[in-house]
Amino acid sequence: MRKKGSISVFLVLLLTVISGFIIRLTGAVRGSVSKSEAVLAVDDAIRSCFAEYNRKLFERYHILLIDSSYKGEEKGEDRVLDHFTVYLMNSISQNVICDTGIEGYESAWDNDFEYIYRQGADYAGKHLIPDGESHLYDDGKLFRTYLVCVLGDHFCPNADHVREGETEYLIYGNEDDEDNIMEALSEYGEYEDMTYGDFLSRKLDDMEDGIIRTRFLDLVTEYMRDKGSPGFDPKDSYYSLTFKVVFENERTGEYSVTRTYSYEET
Repeated sequence: MRKKGSISVFLVLLLTVISGFIIRLTGAVRGSVSKSEAVLAVDDAIRSCFAEYNRKLFERYHILLIDSSYKGEEKGEDRVLDHFTVYLMNSISQNVICDTGIEGYESAWDNDFEYIYRQGADYAGKHLIPDGESHLYDDGKLFRTYLVCVLGDHFCPNADHVREGETEYLIYGNEDDEDNIMEALSEYGEYEDMTYGDFLSRKLDDMEDGIIRTRFLDLVTEYMRDKGSPGFDPKDSYYSLTFKVVFENERTGEYSVTRTYSYEET
């Protein structure tokens, strides 16, 4: 009887240890599941924000940007953060959201409008250059090829949204479209050996890159504000954002999730 009792005590102790291990393991698994939910929720909220790119801008210029004014007057990173937070709250059940914030961003204004420049050059390389000839074009030539297509009604007869004189504005920079067109036509009279479109292309090729970028951004801004986004501002239109969210739950305590997303990675 003494031997049987000792075996029973041993089994009880062993089961206690095993039960404790299983409970701790279950808690760890639940904590891991909670963190996984948080990571997925952040990723989904970011994707939802980036799905709100300005479609007018993309259809007209093939440029992906979050216009933080959302077709209104107010703009800035806080506007994007508000949208992000709403999306995030709709995806969370096992965690408490303690804080949300934007840790960093890159806008269309940064680095001499480098993102817009790369978007234009990339579009030309993918859609406007014949196969096997891309090696003949540097980024500057690709960007000018892109401009010739998206701006010139002389080159895109189906683009009914193109305002006459945009290409001429890039070259001459006068505020009045008619002044730019008249100046171009006057100078074109000296080039009877080429078409008007070829003349404009040559003029673009001879221009400084920085001047072209600045004037093109002016055209983009004017177009966007005229097409129902009065608060559009390149400084507050983003192509890359880093979000940080602080969560808390009863099993793991407080922890944070940081994610960066960019249109250049899509």
